Amino acid sequence: DKATKYMDTANAASPKCRKMADEALKGIGNYLPHWYFNYQYYYEFLPQDVSLLVIRNEHMVQDWNSIEVLLSKEYAGKTAGIASAEDFPYDNSHKTTDASDLFLSDESKVALCQALCNEIQVYKTIIRKAANLKVEDVELSILEELKGICPTEALNDECEDEMPDIFDKIEARKGRQ
Repeated sequence: DKATKYMDTANAASPKCRKMADEALKGIGNYLPHWYFNYQYYYEFLPQDVSLLVIRNEHMVQDWNSIEVLLSKEYAGKTAGIASAEDFPYDNSHKTTDASDLFLSDESKVALCQALCNEIQVYKTIIRKAANLKVEDVELSILEELKGICPTEALNDECEDEMPDIFDKIEARKGRQ
């Protein structure tokens, strides 16, 4: 598969390309905003005592409703304001797609999970701190769904690579958000 080809140092990817890919995955190379402004960036940008509310892509309706209930001061068993699947016409969880677009070898999956390990650890922290998620929601996201994709990173709390120091990146953005 393509991922294995470009991770293999004997193959076509230049050292510069491999370095850019590594920095992009770690959120330290400003090549793509979605990767540069990653979970670590937003989590570290927030004040420590903030209450987090989370909407997981795979559980959008359920999480939306949990936030609605949490924020509703007058909720007393009413259904007004509660969303249904029809309120979210776009399903971003990619349950159906061309399988050839998603193919990664087992070797590539392990390599990508390792490369994203720190980002996965921040994701787990965010999920665990979410005020709108129940214990069983957290366990589902981490111990079932994440473990099914990146089992080592789901179960471990440390990574081979140190967490990137993004203090300067955050300081440079303050006041520009």
